[in-house]
Amino acid sequence: MSLEKFDVIVVGAGVGGLSAAYVMAKAGLNVLVIERGVKPGSKNVVGGRLYTHSIKKLFPNFPDGAIVERPVTKELFGLIWKDATVTFEFTDKSLVNERHSYTVLRAKFDAWFASEVEKAGALIITSQRVDDLVIEDGFVKGIIASGDKVLSDMVIIAEGCSSILTERAGLRKPYAPNDFLLGIKQVVELPKNVIEERFGLDGDNDGAAHLYFGDFTQEIAGGGVLYTNKDTVSVLITIKLNSAIDRISVRQDIDSHEILNKFISTPQISKLLKGGKAVEYSAKLIPEPSKEHRPNLYGNGVMVVGDAAGLIINSVFNLRGMDLAIASGIAAGETAIKAKEVGKFDAETLSLYKEKMQDVLKEIDMFSRAWSFMENPRLYKEYPEVIVEILRDLTTVGLYPKAKLLSTILRHTKKISTSNLIRDLLIALRSI
Repeated sequence: MSLEKFDVIVVGAGVGGLSAAYVMAKAGLNVLVIERGVKPGSKNVVGGRLYTHSIKKLFPNFPDGAIVERPVTKELFGLIWKDATVTFEFTDKSLVNERHSYTVLRAKFDAWFASEVEKAGALIITSQRVDDLVIEDGFVKGIIASGDKVLSDMVIIAEGCSSILTERAGLRKPYAPNDFLLGIKQVVELPKNVIEERFGLDGDNDGAAHLYFGDFTQEIAGGGVLYTNKDTVSVLITIKLNSAIDRISVRQDIDSHEILNKFISTPQISKLLKGGKAVEYSAKLIPEPSKEHRPNLYGNGVMVVGDAAGLIINSVFNLRGMDLAIASGIAAGETAIKAKEVGKFDAETLSLYKEKMQDVLKEIDMFSRAWSFMENPRLYKEYPEVIVEILRDLTTVGLYPKAKLLSTILRHTKKISTSNLIRDLLIALRSI
């Protein structure tokens, strides 16, 4: 590895690091990106849906020329209880023209993004792990990789949720289990025409995102998602790590990986994936620290972006990370350009980065209580059961006289106390 000094070293070639590198390289800065995977995207396996508002700041005509799968035009929200499923579907074909969000396969998408970064003039080195930071007089002055020092004016840390460098730079304390989600993903291959038929899609310019809650998580806080790609379906469950640990300690027969299998085997999901071939399986920790545990975004000579900065939004209706990582990369890149112009790389100068991130941070804080709603065990047991039984009574006919709607609802909701109903409603209104 060359020992020349760079303006900026970016550690990690995910979408956050690549966004920062692209902005800086386009402005003429000498940028080095170091990625420990064999290629950009090889370590970034969980993400499945990209909201485009951030990346359009870099590529106004996105996704022209990019490697994406399908635009999401159909949203389905489902509640699963045993063999029954209750769903609500929203379809908006105008989102195709708006280019609002797309399903992506990270290995393909990140490789395309990296090629654009290289065209802009940044140097990307893969299969190289960064072992430590060079810290002198309280300033980050570069990185250490394979025993070599590589110096720079600034370092942008974009190495993901388990970032040791962020801790080494003094930007965060060690995480605890309640600061993480666990994402487990399987990619299922199916013929393109089969995907379109089963999900009700009309060609390549049509895609679906299905979000499910229910008893398949075995009272562990979390849910399951399906994303349609061109000729595969991404199947993902996301669970709160501390909730999984607590539940597994009580029920020794629960295995977190079995939750994915239980989700896939439910009648609703197995019907959609029938005959498919699993071609990819992966798992990843996703940071979701509380405001108190969120890393500081900057220090002397250093900034942190994306997962490494704990930037994630869970509003129950969607789980966002990639668009926030891109937004943070752009903000960090613009801050680095300004710092280079004035020749100052101290924390005061780099505090501009946090100023640029204020809208993102406010949105994260707005939905920071979502897990207090999702960690309610009644969400995965009592409520699905009650809703299914109400609908079963309303839609079936027997020998007994049918009751009216209100009587049917009141009879089944007695299983949940009035105080719990009110409490849960208030928590939901505050959280989501």
